[in-house]
Amino acid sequence: MILAKPLAKGDRITLTTIYGGKDAVIDAGFGGNYFPVARVDWYPNTTFGDYATYEMTFRVPKHLTMVGSGIPEMTHVEGSQSISEWKADVPQAVAGFSFATYRKEEGTSLDGKYKIEVYANTQSSIGASLPSMMRRELGEAQLAIQLYTDYFGPAPYQRLALTEQPTNLSGQSWPALIYLPHASFQEVYGSASNTLSHGFWRAVASHEIAHQWFGHAVGIPSYRDNWLSEGFAQFAASLYLQFVFAEQPDTYPDFLKEWKTELLQKNREGKRPIDVGSVTMGYRLGNSKVGFDVNRLIYSKGGYILHMLRMMMWNPRDKDEAFKAMMRDYVSTSYNRLSSTEDFKEVVERHTTREMDQQGNGKMDWFFNQFVYGTVLPDYNLEASFTPANGGFIMNAKITQSNVNANFMMPVPVYLDFGNNKIVRIGSVRMAGNSTVPLSLPLNGISEAPKRALLNYNFDVLSTYNGK
Repeated sequence: MILAKPLAKGDRITLTTIYGGKDAVIDAGFGGNYFPVARVDWYPNTTFGDYATYEMTFRVPKHLTMVGSGIPEMTHVEGSQSISEWKADVPQAVAGFSFATYRKEEGTSLDGKYKIEVYANTQSSIGASLPSMMRRELGEAQLAIQLYTDYFGPAPYQRLALTEQPTNLSGQSWPALIYLPHASFQEVYGSASNTLSHGFWRAVASHEIAHQWFGHAVGIPSYRDNWLSEGFAQFAASLYLQFVFAEQPDTYPDFLKEWKTELLQKNREGKRPIDVGSVTMGYRLGNSKVGFDVNRLIYSKGGYILHMLRMMMWNPRDKDEAFKAMMRDYVSTSYNRLSSTEDFKEVVERHTTREMDQQGNGKMDWFFNQFVYGTVLPDYNLEASFTPANGGFIMNAKITQSNVNANFMMPVPVYLDFGNNKIVRIGSVRMAGNSTVPLSLPLNGISEAPKRALLNYNFDVLSTYNGK
């Protein structure tokens, strides 16, 4: 764009951009389901580098319903067109829209502070089950927002719209606006032979909702930091599965198992994502040499890194309170600005616990160098036995750490299995380098020996050993 004259310092101009026609939107099916042709680079998308407020006016055929990011200001009909205006209530990094022959269901978050809208296409194949499916999506959003508010702080926007899209391969999140795959509305999950697993369908909505915090409220400055967006959203989805599907105890650990499977599974080039490069190399690794499946690294390892921090901060008295304080601090101090990997590390170091302080200096270099900037994958082995003693038992054990360099260190958690699904964490053992640590631990006050000792029961450490 060339201006008529150079701007002097302090001058202000207003630019009006008008989109229309076949080059602006794509008809994705269902008798009319539209979104931007270029979903990643039309004008309001500023590559997540510039937070601004937006005022947008849309004109669409009157039988279609427009859903934009931000807050709806006004909608009216002029002739054959429906005109709607949308305004961002707070600065946001991107803006988006979707419109179709939508039917709307609405409610609020469980605390009543947040408006939630669900839009399903009336011409999709859902048919008679449409109302119940919309209510289910509304319930998922209510539960996710309540959980994430507890762990990450207040939701960043006044409303959230979840819209059905024809695709079944992925979702996408804009500020206050989410595209969800068609099958997630129908609850049609992938079969056992399908690479899109049951866990994906259960987690896709909660993953995209988490992007309201990570990716939008907290932005990323470059591809190197994308794990802070996609990985954190993946972690948030695991929280959702842990708490919402608590009565189905395999749901949460199976989701974590999928992360490890995706990281350790070789592709047709013979490459494992865990080996090809650090999580901060991001999409640079998406080349023909490694097989173009870098999402398995960014999503799964990114989520696993945050999971490991959570496990190190957890204790039986306060549970997740230290971790929650750290994540709330991260969101509040990074709100509406870009946050790099090193910015996140600084926040982690403000909340370093005694167990995390492996070097005795309050720094987390050891952890970030190993798992964020490195490609290490330790291996563990545990041998344990229990012998009767006065007032209880003695646990004699040997823990071996291998497949690492001499500088590698990790607090490795130890659990006892007492049967009847009673698993108790008794502490952690500091491991350094390729080494074996012997243990002789009194277990007082118990009348029956544990069934077994376990390491890594909650997938605490990204390793080849999972404790199951």
